[in-house]
Amino acid sequence: YRGKNGGYYIGQRQFQLPELKLLIGAVQSSRFLTEEKSLELIDKLCRLCSQEEAEQVRRNVVVAGRIKNMNQSIYYDVDTIQEAIFQNRQISFRYFDWGLDGKPKYRDRDYTASPYGLYQDNENCYLLALSPRHGVTAYRVDRMNGIALLPRERTPCPELTGQALNDYAQKRFHMFDGETVSVKMRFHKSLVNVVMDRFGSGTMLFPDGEDHFVFTVDVAESPQFYSWIIGFGSKAQILHPARIRKACLGLCREVLEQYKECIPSTIRSSSE
Repeated sequence: YRGKNGGYYIGQRQFQLPELKLLIGAVQSSRFLTEEKSLELIDKLCRLCSQEEAEQVRRNVVVAGRIKNMNQSIYYDVDTIQEAIFQNRQISFRYFDWGLDGKPKYRDRDYTASPYGLYQDNENCYLLALSPRHGVTAYRVDRMNGIALLPRERTPCPELTGQALNDYAQKRFHMFDGETVSVKMRFHKSLVNVVMDRFGSGTMLFPDGEDHFVFTVDVAESPQFYSWIIGFGSKAQILHPARIRKACLGLCREVLEQYKECIPSTIRSSSE
């Protein structure tokens, strides 16, 4: 601007402060990022605002103490996967499970897969892929290592192409696989937000009395799905099909068996 004390200033930055706070919040809460990488990325985001605003944002940053991934190569692994998808190529990698000693235990063979997409669920990052051995499946990216591009092209997979990729992911709870089943459920009206968050705003809800509603969705049958239902107690119920109701009851009985010594003998004998 002109005048006695004229000069220059940044009229508008590419990212506004609320937008940066939103991005930084996502980085803080992402479990698949290591603590070191989270702080590094937050520092880069802070460079996109003024020093005064950066100090304000940093005061609210809490990363230490959060449950974070320990795989330091996660950045590069995600980049390799995205490059494989872009080039329409398969990948190879090692896969591990955590041992009781808190150290990774690699499985005894290398994996190959045709990658089709990355998906975040329950604060973890998953690779949705077609495996020669497991078919359509999901891998935790933070448990993959030594990812390398292979020269051969991906195997075509309509189940993970286009909108089908998102449909596949939304039907699974914590990405556990299982047979896709159309399930009718009855929920208390206080859980409307829960249903919308889980299955999307396009879910058709039908009133059932003054305090409940019913709806039908496709889900992948798994213990994680049953646990999700059971977690709402008497406010959620599976209505149909009967096989799914019985499977949920079976899981309840398995859990109850572990606590049977806490049940008064009169109640225990009547339930038996």
